[in-house]
Amino acid sequence: MRKQYNQKGFSLVELMVVIAIIAILSAVAVPMYANYTTRAKIASEVSKIGGVKADIAEQISLSNLNSGDTISDITPPSETPLNVGVESNGSIIVNVGNDTFNGISAESTPAVEQSQSALMISPTITSGAIIWTCGNASGSILTQSQIPSICGSINSNSSSTDSGSSSSGDSSSGDSGPTRNRNSIGG
Repeated sequence: MRKQYNQKGFSLVELMVVIAIIAILSAVAVPMYANYTTRAKIASEVSKIGGVKADIAEQISLSNLNSGDTISDITPPSETPLNVGVESNGSIIVNVGNDTFNGISAESTPAVEQSQSALMISPTITSGAIIWTCGNASGSILTQSQIPSICGSINSNSSSTDSGSSSSGDSSSGDSGPTRNRNSIGG
């Protein structure tokens, strides 16, 4: 007659399988989470420029430019965040790195722990509306996976923004100057 043993607990093989599964999931999840937090920090930096964009949009509107006109002679606002620069064509450069980028200072707690990391948000006039496009600044080493999804949504919404601004009736002809894009980032 054979004795039956009641097994209690887990065998070594079962524990090793569980540890292997956890290791595989961690190997995938940790880099994805790091990328997510980087994009969130960069998006937070971009959201700080709402006032700067409003000031630039006002200057463009007062200059009575039409679709296709070149934007120039933009005066930088008197107050901008430390890590933000404005070019004469209205482009806004947001330094998200840990070192000075093209003369623009870095924040004390940067979004990205690498130098040469910046985004450029540029205005163009299309059908009487100011359309803001967002992307990597010239000379920046941000990867496509580090650029926040808010930048992609600006570019994809740019063709539909005119319908929201022309409902007021005063910008449908394009002669009364550009209106502010309501679907843009940061404001």
